[in-house]
Amino acid sequence: PIHMDNRDRRHILFLTADRTAGGIQRALGDWASVITAWQDTDLTLIAPPDRLSEQMMANGKIAGAALSNSQRLLFRHLPWTAPFGHPKGDIGFIHNAFLVPAGRHLARTVIGVCHNDKPEKFRAADHLICLTDDGAQKARQAGWHQDNITCLPHFITPATPPARHIHNNDLHIMTAGRLVAKKNFALFIDIAAAVKAKIPSMRFSLAGTGPQEAMLRARNEAAGNPVELLGWADLTKLAAEADIFCSPSLDEPFGYVLTEMMQAGLAILATPSFGARMILDQGQAGWILPFADVRPWVDVLYQLHHDRKALLAAQKAAGTRMDSPLFSRAQFSKTLRTLTDQYS
Repeated sequence: PIHMDNRDRRHILFLTADRTAGGIQRALGDWASVITAWQDTDLTLIAPPDRLSEQMMANGKIAGAALSNSQRLLFRHLPWTAPFGHPKGDIGFIHNAFLVPAGRHLARTVIGVCHNDKPEKFRAADHLICLTDDGAQKARQAGWHQDNITCLPHFITPATPPARHIHNNDLHIMTAGRLVAKKNFALFIDIAAAVKAKIPSMRFSLAGTGPQEAMLRARNEAAGNPVELLGWADLTKLAAEADIFCSPSLDEPFGYVLTEMMQAGLAILATPSFGARMILDQGQAGWILPFADVRPWVDVLYQLHHDRKALLAAQKAAGTRMDSPLFSRAQFSKTLRTLTDQYS
């Protein structure tokens, strides 16, 4: 166990109950790679035993304490039990709001990481990290003081977008993600049906699995099967043969998949979720379109079908946006280091 008795080193805890593959798990790995590069800092992960946590601890740079299902319940309902059998730290990064009270028994300073744009649920933390400026603004509206909020987008590993060329083939429009209500994939099916009514040869595909799969398959069939429902798919290969990526999400605090598709050189159409608005530079690097109204989506896709130079320019703008310092590892590390120094 790590204790706060060595003032020459800082001891940081990650505390999460999340075990679903997705943004939080990816963020944990990225954050850990930055913090373990700091020579004066030790990192301990308290998390459910799963493949990611095992991988993170395999290199020996991260200590680990498994969080069983019963401990997860105790942390939630009897937070004072948290110190029993678990290490303590100087700073605790809490990635699930309901674990903040337990975090207060494990670390001198508790910093909440708001992955879901619900800052009010982290009100017991000392400091709050939001992934976007919109998220930070919502936190201020929820009563957080500006001095206790840090806007820290996830960093993106640089990649060179593949060369795109003007072609005369029918366009391939894709989307991807876990098939859950907040992803709003029913809108994508409606968009595809409306576009294919004008241009039957256009291709639409959706990659992903999840609890809404049966409902979406039924809706797609009722609409005449305008979308290829691929189930699990290799997104790298799929993006290589696609032209445009659509993100119809109702809630997307950051959106790693957007950054991946932009790096792959796809033009982007997205709803005005917090993550999409920031990643697309408020619409400068793609289109920000309504959550429910199909017509603007159809108009843009129809335009890009007939104006391939505009499509090529949109693809280039998406790739260029990923070179912004806002998403650099260096900027991320500098901001996070400044924050941890503040509470050391």
